[in-house]
Order: sequence, then structure tokens, then C-alpha cells
Amino acid sequence: MYRCSFLVVCFLLISEFGHAQRTATTVVTNFNTAGSTFSFEVWSRKTNPGTGPEDTIRVGTSSFYFDYNSSALSTPSLSNINAKYTGDSTSADYAPMRVGIVGADSLGQGGKIAVTLFFTGLQTGLGDTLSTALPIGERMCTVNLQISDTSQPTNVQWDSVNSATTHSGEQPPDQDWAVENTFDSVAAPNVRASVKFFLEGPYNAGTLLMNKGLPLASHFDGTIPAEAVDSVNIEIRNAESASVATTRKFQPAWVLTDGSIRGFTDTTLSYVEFDTTAGDYYLVVRHRNHIAIMTAGTMVLAAAVPSAAYDFTTAQSSAFGSNSMKALAGSKFGLIAGDANSNGQIATSDINTIIRPALGQAGYRNADINLNGQVQNSDINTFTRPNLGRGTQVPSAPVTITEKEIEQ
Repeated sequence: MYRCSFLVVCFLLISEFGHAQRTATTVVTNFNTAGSTFSFEVWSRKTNPGTGPEDTIRVGTSSFYFDYNSSALSTPSLSNINAKYTGDSTSADYAPMRVGIVGADSLGQGGKIAVTLFFTGLQTGLGDTLSTALPIGERMCTVNLQISDTSQPTNVQWDSVNSATTHSGEQPPDQDWAVENTFDSVAAPNVRASVKFFLEGPYNAGTLLMNKGLPLASHFDGTIPAEAVDSVNIEIRNAESASVATTRKFQPAWVLTDGSIRGFTDTTLSYVEFDTTAGDYYLVVRHRNHIAIMTAGTMVLAAAVPSAAYDFTTAQSSAFGSNSMKALAGSKFGLIAGDANSNGQIATSDINTIIRPALGQAGYRNADINLNGQVQNSDINTFTRPNLGRGTQVPSAPVTITEKEIEQ
């Protein structure tokens, strides 16, 4: 039902006196559900910082408008207001400010919020100097709404009437910069899931962790967690069999040495997010050269950050089917290694067609069953050959996962 995401809104600041353009960015981020409260934060930063005081961008009296589904959410309020906007007058750089919120009744429309930053001083040239910190600068406030119907989508999005005025730090101090806003819609946060699992190939019987030996940085763009072993694909479905399920959603993730996961794009997240409604789902884990597994039963997934990961590592019975995982050292269990062609079955074709022709090669390869960055005889003799005949017990035909599909 809810999806943790963030929205970037670019303010194009144009001087009516012909000066250089200034840009600032407002970001909506950190969607969260705690009990009966749904919340999100509003952050801001300048995006083209200059070298002199004339390039300082300050937020003046500004209003940010949001639409939301009034059947799902109600009673908007603010919290965690930045001290700069609460009447703090300790700095000469800006006048005291306060943050107010205008509810649906005041606006005359249901399902609309206005978050407004007010000056209490008279000088229009004074305001909050925006941070240049990345990725999202300074938090202005948190917007809270009460959840009135969990079966409804939140539909939080920027409203088309959004407007703001900012003020520059150059002389004279009362020069205003006009603001031209562009807004993208906010995707309402949906369900979140977390899982823990081991891959047989890189599992280390001495440390009871997985080794990390792949050249991930040469294969993937973007941020890669320091303890990442490889990328994986997580599926949720609302029925045992894929052929019966009416909802199937997929997300990539990173699996770390301890079996936990991180978001593929936002690597600070210990869970993945799916754009679907809250409910009961099976969870499927796929890796490009290991046999896929599925939870033994359904999990209740919702918008809340999972309090604990579904742990496949502690018992064979945690996975759907009979003996669908490999027993590992330390009384642990993991995905079975050797499915080099990603077809859900371990057969001699994995050895003869994929692994043997790649022997001696290095890099990020499906033939590298133990994920050490090298294709060696041990990939055949230690892992694939002992597992011949093993196959996935995830109901319905397996999904062939290519490297590109894992990346996305």
C-alpha cells in the first residue's frame, strides 16, 4: 500500500534584474507508517551553489501544496520542525520563521495540505540559507496524517498550485527571485519486505558467512554496499502458483555476507518495496546460478518497515517444498548452487554448456558458481556435480533470470 520513495522538485530561480539563474531543490522523502500514523518529510537544498555571497539562496515565504486520498488519510499535522522556522533569532542571517499547516477545510477542498513557511520579520531579503549537503540537504518538517482506511492507497502527490518565493543574499537585500516550479507526482508508498538467506556457492564454513569475491564495481553502476556478495531478485506473489497468482511483483536487491539484504538503489534500506496493496504474500528469492526458493507460507506485508527479516537460514522447513535448500555448516541452510543457465534445474548442460567452456576466465560470470571472480574446476566438482538433478520447488515454471534482469 505504501512505498518508501522520494520526489525531487526543481525550483528554477530567475532574477528579474537579469542576474544569473539560481536553482533550489525541494525533496519529499522518508515515507513511513507507525501505528495509525502515516508520515513524510520535506527537505530542501540549493542545487547550484556559487562561490560568492551573491549566489546564496534563501527560502522566503513559501507554500508547498500536497494532495492525498481523504478516504485513506485524515487530520494533517506537523512535527520535527527545523529550529530555523520556530522563531529562532540567534542568527542575523535570517529573520525568525515559523511553519504552519492549512488543512482541507481551510483550503475549501478535501484531501489537500499546504505547508507554509512564514516570515515574522519585515525584511524580505532575509530567510533560511539552504544547505548544499547531499543528497537532500536540510529537513524543514515532517507531515503526519492519521490512517483512516488501510485498504485505500494514500495517493500522496504534489498539487499543481505549488508556488514559492525565495530570496537572494546579494545587495540590495530585498531583491526577490521569481520561482518557476516543476513537479513530478509522488508514488504512494506500498508494501515492504525483508528476508535473510545464504547462497551455497560463496558460503564459508569457517566464518558461517558468505565470501565476497566478485568484481561488482566493474559490472554494476551506482552505490554498492561494502559487504555485498551479489545482486538477487525478490518476488512477491499472492498465491502459491505463479499461474494462479493475480499479483506478482519483482524487485532487485543486494545480499550481504551475513545473508541480509539491502535496497538495490537505496542501499541504506534493509528491505525492498513493491507497488501493491497490503496483504498476504509468498516471497520468492532468485539468484542467477542458484536454485530459487519460496517461503513455506504467506507473509503479511504492509507499509511498515519490517521488524524482522523472514529467515530462510535456520530451518529447512522455512522454504516451500521438501528439502528445497542445501544443508550448510553451522546448522544453516541456503540456496542450492549450480544452476548456471538459470533455468531452475541443475543438469549436465550447466557443466558442459556454461561452466566448462568458461574455465580459466575471470570476471562476473554465471559459470562462477562460488562467486569468487574466477571460473575453476571447483565450480564443477565442488558445487555443480554434487547437486545434479536438484531443481526448484517454487510452483509453476521458473523465471529465467538474466544478468540484466537482476540489475534492474
